Amino acid sequence: MTVLLAPLAARAEGPPNILTEFDTGVLAEYDAAVVVGYQDYQHLPSVPHASRDAEAFRLYLDKTRGIPAKRIRSLASGGTAPDILAAIEEASATVTSRGVLWVYFSGHGASLDGGRRALVGSRAEPRLESLATHVAYLDEVLAALEASPAKRCIVVLDTGFGGVGRGGEELIEGQRFDVSGRIPADREKITVWSGASRDEASRSYGVGEHGLFTYLVAGALRGWADGEMGDEPDNRITLYEAQEYVARAFVELGVTEQIPNTDRRSEPRSWVLTDALMLESGPDMAGLALIGLDDTGMMTDITIGDEGDDDELEWLLAEEGDRIREEARRKWQSTLELARSGDEAGLVSLEAFIERFENAQVEVDGVVRGVEIPEVHDAHRWLDGYGTGQPTGPDLDTDLEDDPDLTSDYLSAEEARRIGMKRAEYKRYEQSGLTYDEWLDTRFSHARRLHIRVGGAFASGGLDMFYSTRVVMENGLIQENYWWQSIGNRSAAGSFVFGVGYGVTAVTQLGVDFSMVFARQHLLCESRDLGTGDDNIGSSGQLHKDAAHVVIQPRGRFMLLPTKRVKPYLGAGLAMIFMPSFDMPEKWAQERPVTFVLGLEPLVGVQLDTATGIGFFVEVPFAIYAVSNQGYASGHTGEGLLAESELNAVYPPSRVLLRVQAGIQLRLGGRRLAPPATRCRGEPS
Repeated sequence: MTVLLAPLAARAEGPPNILTEFDTGVLAEYDAAVVVGYQDYQHLPSVPHASRDAEAFRLYLDKTRGIPAKRIRSLASGGTAPDILAAIEEASATVTSRGVLWVYFSGHGASLDGGRRALVGSRAEPRLESLATHVAYLDEVLAALEASPAKRCIVVLDTGFGGVGRGGEELIEGQRFDVSGRIPADREKITVWSGASRDEASRSYGVGEHGLFTYLVAGALRGWADGEMGDEPDNRITLYEAQEYVARAFVELGVTEQIPNTDRRSEPRSWVLTDALMLESGPDMAGLALIGLDDTGMMTDITIGDEGDDDELEWLLAEEGDRIREEARRKWQSTLELARSGDEAGLVSLEAFIERFENAQVEVDGVVRGVEIPEVHDAHRWLDGYGTGQPTGPDLDTDLEDDPDLTSDYLSAEEARRIGMKRAEYKRYEQSGLTYDEWLDTRFSHARRLHIRVGGAFASGGLDMFYSTRVVMENGLIQENYWWQSIGNRSAAGSFVFGVGYGVTAVTQLGVDFSMVFARQHLLCESRDLGTGDDNIGSSGQLHKDAAHVVIQPRGRFMLLPTKRVKPYLGAGLAMIFMPSFDMPEKWAQERPVTFVLGLEPLVGVQLDTATGIGFFVEVPFAIYAVSNQGYASGHTGEGLLAESELNAVYPPSRVLLRVQAGIQLRLGGRRLAPPATRCRGEPS
């Protein structure tokens, strides 16, 4: 379900304009800055509002932060990647050891050369070879900043690195970039504040005509973030306050497909970015949410509950969470060994582990989920008591149990994975609306599911039928022919079986099987003259014909143990055999038409369900044939004496045809039930 809000004109005046000057009168004479706004690329898609982004950030640095305009180097569309590094070098020459060196970038980003993040120059072409020669790698930028005399360096990046631009277009058609690594955070005097994590795109804020990240960052630094941490506003904005404000704003605006990164180190968090006698008050966040995000003034569609995708999304989030936990488990082994040594390397290792996993998150299709890493608790205890060789604090065991609480109402995707449940099976569980205990009792039930059966059969036995044909000769004599026919002659015959059915209840299945029995027909015709009483005036001799016989078997099966993996069952139905026509030799010049034989068919069988959607079966049906159709045979004798021959009587066939069938059963679908209230998944009532 989606929610669409009313047009802008009916709701609010619009968001605050961050291109207006907010002059604090402060002077930051020791700082220097590089501001890059690459909006128009020669060969790549443009970056909407990037020029306005750069101007807004330049105004903040100039008027609010107070950096002299001559110490701010601006690069606009047409600039190259080398221009960025050159501008940083020039700014480094003017910044002092008491100042801050700022670098701001709005444009395209990429991740090349094994995951190295890069800033793309405006002359790059949509080819990997071209991109590789028209980028400034982030590690090169950080190295240049590290070499500068600046006391601190702050890098703000409004770009994504996954290969998709702000407008949603791919930089290279069909190409996405690997953004598996983290932004380096090992340089004490540098912090990197990026608007997008991993392979996310940095989105536009159409209503404000800016990138959303830049709009919120510039606003936060103008004063909107003052007091964000619950303290009284003090006209000072720290990096911590600014980052927390922007993160909260993304959430309250309903943006989940983009997550700005934050610096969790205690030292950079305390850096003061804005300090003045008076700061700008920020807009009401609820008001911004009402205004919306896009250019038309319509709120971007917010998915509240897409039933078709919920199960798959939950499973993918659980998979990603498991991957992070496994990574943390392996990393903790080596970290713990170093921590027990008590030296500097152990301390650094503990801090790095906490930084990496304390706020671990996973993201799938724009949905973000926090991941609890139990080892982080232990890392904090070791860090608090570092140097003693022992962790401090209560020995809290926060590890998850080996198995989920099987008596709980709802089994999460994460718990399902840990007990070995497959994705398709979990989807069935999600759709069932049952508690986990109830699901255990019904997971292998066939109720309300379409069944497809494919296999083979091995038949043994035969059918004997007797035909009586009365022939009126041209000379007035009447001749009666007797035909005996058998199928199979008690010899084995193989066949292919295909069936469809439906589970009406857990116990009852109704369906129909189709098969071809490849068997030999035997036909013998004898005759007698009714006028003379001659009992045997001629015989055809026994004829043979190998033919495929169509068998149709509507039937019902009744499961004796319907909720178990192994299900013995009984069944009953009909067996209908269609036998092809049979030509007599020229002397008799007659044709026996297609014959239809009907019988009753009880059966016994057993099925083994290896998963909720697949199983194997073996069953033994034995058909008792009792009814056959009337038929018609016509032709003439070799002497031209036959006028016509009518098949006027067919006697019931004898014998039982025994078959052994085996194969695989696939089960599809299943009734979708509404989730019980105890799940609290947020679906509208």
